[in-house]
Amino acid sequence: MKSQNTDVLIVGAGPTGLLAALELMKRGISCIIIEKKEERSQFSKALGLHARTLETLELMGIAHHFLEKGYPVTGSRLHFGIGKPNQVDFSQLDTLFPYVLVLPQYETEEILESCVEELGGKVERGSELIDLTIHSNETLAIINQHGQEKQINAKYIFACDGAHSKVRETLAIPFIGNKENMVFFLADVKIKNFNSQGYMNVMMSNRGMLFLLPFKNEYTRVIAIDFEKQNRAHVSELPLHEIQDSVNHIAPGITLEEPIWLSQFGTSHRLVPNYRHKNIFFIGDSAHIHNPAGGQGMNLGLQDVMNLTWKLELVIKGYSKDSILDTYHEERHFIASQVISATSKMMNLVTKRGFVIKRARRLLGKSATSVESVKRFAANRLTGLKFNYRHSKQAINHYEKALQKQALQAGDRVPNVYLFTGQESQVSLYSIVSKCSFTCFIYATHSEDEKVVQAKKLSKYIKSHFYEQVQTYFILKNGAPAVEDAFSVLIDVRNELQRKCGLMEDSIIVLRQDGVVAFHQVNMDLEQCVEKLKFWIHPGS
Repeated sequence: MKSQNTDVLIVGAGPTGLLAALELMKRGISCIIIEKKEERSQFSKALGLHARTLETLELMGIAHHFLEKGYPVTGSRLHFGIGKPNQVDFSQLDTLFPYVLVLPQYETEEILESCVEELGGKVERGSELIDLTIHSNETLAIINQHGQEKQINAKYIFACDGAHSKVRETLAIPFIGNKENMVFFLADVKIKNFNSQGYMNVMMSNRGMLFLLPFKNEYTRVIAIDFEKQNRAHVSELPLHEIQDSVNHIAPGITLEEPIWLSQFGTSHRLVPNYRHKNIFFIGDSAHIHNPAGGQGMNLGLQDVMNLTWKLELVIKGYSKDSILDTYHEERHFIASQVISATSKMMNLVTKRGFVIKRARRLLGKSATSVESVKRFAANRLTGLKFNYRHSKQAINHYEKALQKQALQAGDRVPNVYLFTGQESQVSLYSIVSKCSFTCFIYATHSEDEKVVQAKKLSKYIKSHFYEQVQTYFILKNGAPAVEDAFSVLIDVRNELQRKCGLMEDSIIVLRQDGVVAFHQVNMDLEQCVEKLKFWIHPGS
C-alpha cells in the first residue's frame, strides 16, 4: 500500500478545509487535503461573510481577494406588517468592514483553492477517508483514492468534513443536540414586484417568515418558513410553485422566476463535546451545526481555523507546549454554544403558534427593533464583533481589575486602528499583529528619558526570553517616531489605542496573532509580563 507522511491531514475541501490548508502552507507546515467529491459544488450555499470573518481574513492577508468579488450589504430591513420596516444599520460598526459581504460559497471556495494552488498545494479529489488508527505521536489514515487504497501518516488531523463527518463517525464521537423539526424552503431566483434596495429583508406575518438577500446577476436568495407546511414528509426537491404559494401568503405580490436552485431542508442544533480528540481537531460543521438564522455557520468555521492554526505552528516548531492546543476547544466551543442557543431561541420565538402569540410577536418585534441600543447589539452580534474569549481560564486568570471599565481585557477582539510611523502616513494595527505570534505595545502619552529607558529594558528582557516570537513597540500619543534595535516607536495620532482599547500611561497590552488580547496590564512590571507570556511560549525558544 502506498504511504505518505505529513504534518496535517485535512479531511474535507470546503471553505474551512481550504482555509486551513492555506494557513498551514503559509506557515511552512506540510499538509495534505483530501475531498471525496470530484468537483466543487456550483450551488451558492452560504452567502455572507460577516465583519469578524473579514477581519480574520485581513489578518491572514487575503481579505482583498474576497472584496474584489463580493458586494457589501450595509444593513437589514425588518418588515412586521405594521407601518414602515425597521432598519438595522451596519455602517456604524467599529470595523474596517461595516457590512455583510455577499459572495456565493462556490466563489469563496474558488478563491481559497486558487490561493492554495499558488503556494504549490492541490486538493486530492476523489479521495475518501476509510479508517483511522490513532497512535501516541501520529494517526494513520486509510484513504480510498479513485479505487486505490493508500495510507497517510499524519501528526495531526483536521476534520473539516461537515455535518456528516466521516472522521467523527469513525471515532464514534457524539454529536449532541436535537432536530428542530422545522421545514425551510430555499430558492435562488429572480424576483419581481419587490425592490430590496440592496438590503437584506426579513418579512414576518401570521403565516410565516420570509428572508430575502440579493446576491449576483440580479438573483436573490429566498428562504421561507411556512407555518402551514411543517408537518409533512421531507423531500429534497422543491417545485417553484410550492415556495411561490408560501411567498404569496407571507408577502403577497412578490413573484419568483428563473430559479437556479430550489431546495427544502430541515435543521438541527448539534455540538461535539470536545473540539479536540487527542491529535484530531474538529472544525466548522463537523464540530457544530445550527439553523441558518443569521448566516453564522460558515463564518464560525473560518474563525475556528484562525484560532487553531497559529497555535499549531507554535507547537510543531517547538516554541510552545502541546497544552496550548487545548485552548482551541475552550475558546471556540463556547462561542458555538452561544450561537446555537441564540439561533434556537430565535427559531422558537418565530415559530410559536396561536393568533394572539403571532400578533404579539410582531408587535414586540416591531417595538424592540425600534430601540437603537437593541439594534446596535443585534448588529454586533450578527457580525461576530460581540464575541470574545473572556470565558477562558487564561483570560480569567489575566483579568486586570485596575483597567478602566471600557478597556480591552484578555480574550477581547482587537479593533483595527492606524498608527503613524514617520515613514508611511499610517500603518494598520492588523498589519503589525499579523507578522508575529505576539505583539507587545508599551504605551505612554509622550516620550520621557526615564520611560524610554524602562521600555527598552522591558523590550530587551522579552527578546532575551522569547526571541522573535514577541515583537515590542513603544506607542506614544504625541512625539516623534523612531526605529531602534530594541523596538519601534509609533504614534497613536488618532488616540485610537487609548480611546478604543483603553491603553493608559505605562500600560502594556500583548496581542495574539489572531487579533485577540493575550493580556493587558497597567504597569511595566518585567517579571509579570514574562510570566504571562510563559503560558504561550517556552522561554528561550
